Amino acid sequence: MNPPPLRSRIRNGTLLLLVLTLIIGAFAVPEIHKLGGAIRQTLYRNYRSIEAAQQMHAALYAVELSQLQGKLPPVLAQSRASFARWINVELNDVTEIGEDVLAKDIQARGQRIFRELSRGLPGTPKHEEFAILHQRLDDLIGMNQAAMFRADSRTMRIGDRLAYEFAVSLVILLLLGAVLSWTLAWNISKPLTELSDRLRSFSLRGPSPRLGQQPIAELQAVASEFNRMAERLEQFEKLNVDRLIYEKGKTEAILESIEHGIVLIDSGGVVTHINCCGCAIRGLGSPPRFRSGSLNVSLN
Repeated sequence: MNPPPLRSRIRNGTLLLLVLTLIIGAFAVPEIHKLGGAIRQTLYRNYRSIEAAQQMHAALYAVELSQLQGKLPPVLAQSRASFARWINVELNDVTEIGEDVLAKDIQARGQRIFRELSRGLPGTPKHEEFAILHQRLDDLIGMNQAAMFRADSRTMRIGDRLAYEFAVSLVILLLLGAVLSWTLAWNISKPLTELSDRLRSFSLRGPSPRLGQQPIAELQAVASEFNRMAERLEQFEKLNVDRLIYEKGKTEAILESIEHGIVLIDSGGVVTHINCCGCAIRGLGSPPRFRSGSLNVSLN
């Protein structure tokens, strides 16, 4: 199986980091958008409940003042309609636990007060009934204000969690990038170091070392060329040795065919060859086999 090319490894590593980044973004962005939408919707509904309670306060204050001034009939119908409209807004915009019970209690008390006002009986409704209803409306406002503060605190906690998750994701990406870089550097540097060692130990004498299978296609191509070069040099060396042996044998045959004594001496004064006539003259018998530097023969 052929190793993958370096270009493919770098491309695949980059694509892996990109895919991980997109996955993190795919999880984080909708979560942030959902968080923002939920908080915005919740705060808006709390704000609507507070506004409804304030409008109901205003309707009650208007009929109370008109009753004291003796001008109730012109104001009663408008205030009653306003109170009914805003209590319906509140009933359709319940967000907190217990808010529906409180809103229904406010609706019942308001309807009773406006019925008594419509009858026009003296001393009805009592001031205490108005005070209780105003207190219920204040409780409704306080409940929604507390919910808004809780939503703000929850937003901060969720924001901190998202920031923590994003930081962890960045650390994971950095670790993956570091591992990928280290792996690529190791896969590149190790074969190059091995190649330089083989080149330093390369010799024309004896078998040359070979490079093994490489993890990257480009380095595998270099290793294959190096192994082919070493094989060609070995073949060339073998051919040269065979040719030298042949030339040496031919030279010795020529020397042996000469009828005069001949002694070959190298630059160091070592006898490298002596023919049969030379051996007879020197009384050496048959010609000895000489190795370079193995025998010194005195010519005196």
